[in-house]
Amino acid sequence: MNIFALVEKVNAAGLIKPSRLKDIKSSARQYALILGFDNPNLCGESAYVLPKIERDELILTHLKDASAIKLRNLKNNLNFLFKQAEDLHIIRIKQVTALERCGALNRTSGIKMPKLITNHEHDTSPYFLHYEDWPSELQQDYDQWKQWVSGGFVKGRPSKRKLRPASIQIQLRQFQSFFGYVRNIRSVEHLHLRMVTDPILISDFVQWYVNVRCAGRVSRTISMAVSMMSALARNYYSDPAAAQSIYSIRQELGEPEPVRDKESRMVSVADLISAGITEFPKKSEMSPYCNSRRIANRAGRAVAIMLLAARPLRNKNYRECLIGSHLIKDARDKWCLHFTGHSTSASLKRERRNGKTNIYHMEVPDFIVPYLEEYLSFWRPFIASSDHSDLLFITISGTPYRDADDFNFWIQRGLYKWLGKRINPHLIRDIVATEIINETGNYVAAAALLNDEPATMFKHYWHLQQQKAADTADAWIAKKMNVV
Repeated sequence: MNIFALVEKVNAAGLIKPSRLKDIKSSARQYALILGFDNPNLCGESAYVLPKIERDELILTHLKDASAIKLRNLKNNLNFLFKQAEDLHIIRIKQVTALERCGALNRTSGIKMPKLITNHEHDTSPYFLHYEDWPSELQQDYDQWKQWVSGGFVKGRPSKRKLRPASIQIQLRQFQSFFGYVRNIRSVEHLHLRMVTDPILISDFVQWYVNVRCAGRVSRTISMAVSMMSALARNYYSDPAAAQSIYSIRQELGEPEPVRDKESRMVSVADLISAGITEFPKKSEMSPYCNSRRIANRAGRAVAIMLLAARPLRNKNYRECLIGSHLIKDARDKWCLHFTGHSTSASLKRERRNGKTNIYHMEVPDFIVPYLEEYLSFWRPFIASSDHSDLLFITISGTPYRDADDFNFWIQRGLYKWLGKRINPHLIRDIVATEIINETGNYVAAAALLNDEPATMFKHYWHLQQQKAADTADAWIAKKMNVV
């Protein structure tokens, strides 16, 4: 999207006052000239979406003789434009400077709210080509594969090859990453699904992904993507030679490296809840000159953070949560969360547990209820649209969050503002499970709260009980020695 098209899109959302539109267009034109584009319509997204620090340095370098007022107006107009576009999920800033952990959670503390650090996983341009932007032939190929892999009974496909909706969504993101490389990096126009079985193209993609996107690190994402491509060649296209060649690439990758900064991003559940409460806006913040849609979206994020901390379900559950279907009031007039494993929106990861339909039904904690009800009755109507009137959480423009990455980014941005750490919904699940097991040793309670298996909880968190086991063993040995 060129920079003028960006201005028009933000204006179409009603976020630019008519009296200011001409000035912002002029600033966009001047910024394009600084970037080396005489025609702003040729100034693409990869050129103009720069970190604020880098953008300001460019302006100061190229406009050395400009007055302070002119420089200030240009910077302010561009900051405003990119801020609105980012809130509308049209663009994302590529990278910003990392900041230290923020101070006390105090609405009046005067803490500067930093931008969230984005990384290559979140930067969707030019690294992603979304399904909506695929050519029709590729969309048809993908839809046929999706029907084949998700159907109840498909001739020629063993039942064990059937994929859950959550797995299909993960693979869609892997397809989007691969075709983003093919279209935007390799400049291939004609796209079709069979490309994901081309060992040479996949080898080039893997080399680029590891060296460019991940700075030489083998991530779990690329390992899963190559395994998926090998399985697709073997099971869907019945091409064992291609499947073996792709599998050899997967073996060459080796085991993915663990996330290196996970421990540094761990906080307490109390921190998460405090951040959610602090993020929730006051009605007094409303004024004729404020952006009510942005404030309303912030209220939704505050509720989402509190719910994730208290009822840590997965990204998909809250991203697709529907009022009246998944957020309901029971016979006692209590707000409850109700999700099932059926293949519908917001479905649980596991369809069945212990031979029965998987059901998650829990009351919303009392401390969250006032915030939830104020969000539903007062804040949410500012951004709700008739097309998505039943979605619990929606973007500033009234649309659903496009995918898991979009929802992750939204949550991370709110938590980074107050805690100074990048914390996504999956890490919140880890934080809650760790704290419950550390303090109570109750794996069953942790599993029930996260809608997971106790065996899975034990597999991932058994090490938390090692010292308690040692203390128990020492007491037992001391007792034996006293007997002797």
